[in-house]
Amino acid sequence: MEDRIQALKDRNCVSETVAFYKQQVRTEHDSNAIELGLAILRHLFDSHQYDQLVTIVAELATVRSTKMKILGSLVDEAMKYLKVLPFELKVNLIKTLTAVTAGKMELENQHIQLVRVHAQTLEEHNQLKEAADILNELQIETVGALTAEERTLFVLEQLRVTLDAEQWILAPLLARKVNKSTLGDNQEKYYRLLIRLHQHEHSYLDIARDYLSIVTALRGPQPAPAAATAAPKEPHEATATATSAAPAPAPATAPKPVDKAAVLENLQLAALYGLLAPYDIEQNQLLIRLAQDETLQKEVPLLKMVVDVFLADEIIRWSSFAPAVQPAMMSTAVFAPQPDEAPAAATTTTAAATAQPPTSARWEEFHQRVTDHDIRVIAKFYDRIHIAHFAELLDLTPEVAEQALAKLVTDHVVFARIDRPKGLVTFTRERQPADVLNEWSNDLSGVLAKVERVTRLIEKERMVHKQETEAATSAAADQ
Repeated sequence: MEDRIQALKDRNCVSETVAFYKQQVRTEHDSNAIELGLAILRHLFDSHQYDQLVTIVAELATVRSTKMKILGSLVDEAMKYLKVLPFELKVNLIKTLTAVTAGKMELENQHIQLVRVHAQTLEEHNQLKEAADILNELQIETVGALTAEERTLFVLEQLRVTLDAEQWILAPLLARKVNKSTLGDNQEKYYRLLIRLHQHEHSYLDIARDYLSIVTALRGPQPAPAAATAAPKEPHEATATATSAAPAPAPATAPKPVDKAAVLENLQLAALYGLLAPYDIEQNQLLIRLAQDETLQKEVPLLKMVVDVFLADEIIRWSSFAPAVQPAMMSTAVFAPQPDEAPAAATTTTAAATAQPPTSARWEEFHQRVTDHDIRVIAKFYDRIHIAHFAELLDLTPEVAEQALAKLVTDHVVFARIDRPKGLVTFTRERQPADVLNEWSNDLSGVLAKVERVTRLIEKERMVHKQETEAATSAAADQ
């Protein structure tokens, strides 16, 4: 065997050595086959015959009756050369090895590693779409050689490359494949990827939830409350307990220090995106949760005040509210104008407005959220209101106020009817005769139930009084 290998090095007799390798495989001389196969690959690599190396790898791997032990040795050896090969030869060799390892359970780890290297190589050469396609072709759920945590990491890699390739239809499907219980220390990485996805979808409520999830991950598990002090035991009970007590548990691992700056930053972003989200029950619950956070109250009182204002059933006068919060909010990355953003059109300006400070598209959306809040408050406390007064409360022109109200009505947030000839906005529904009759019937049933209950109580009191009177009369007669 050593003579064959030496002849290969001296005379470059690759074809003869390959033929002898095939003979060793067919005769089941596994150790000789492995030694010959590795020698052929090393010779071709050392002599820089890279093109022939790719061809020989495919030829050696497809020999009939090749055992997995031999095939695994060849694949492992060939994978060592990927770091130094030029781009095209590297891709060709990866494709060859991927085809060899595909569908073989014993080589699943090598197959996954090759897929990752292939995608990373394409990504380094800005072929993002091809890299995403390579990764997403692998159904990681069917791979049994990986643990649940390793599968989750692979799906996160798939999601990241898919987002880089801007495949926005596939990205949500990959995000739903992630098992959150197996994220471990990768929770922040996962929610950062979700934020990129939700940024593209302009889903402000989901972005706020993602930032809150990051805050929860940064803070770590909260310490359990101390157990209540047990009642004192009798002496004999204390002795028995001490005798049969289990050994004390080992001390818990010290928790990781909390990055307070990162917590505060993500908490602010959660609050800002929560304020930008359209109103619904979930958005209201998120704001309530933020309002109860002590860190937000201590570190950013202005933002805490804005959250409280949105939770209160009070009208927000934009003319006085905007100058108080605009400088601080416009200094954040959320409201700052984007480089490719056109100047925002002031569609919700007041009639008396003159010069205005620079705004952004998100600042105009925030103005719309304030307007939506005010309309909900007005609908709660008014049955009817004149359009002029309605617009005055909103600090808007009548036309813009009517447009804002129409949008909320279309979104089924409030109910309203506009009577333009009379200049009135009605927030109460017209009651149908059947509804009035049902309400009257319910009220009448309630009254009858109360009358019946009072009658029963009166009859009870009469019976008690009658018994007491008879008892008193009987006692007087005995005397």
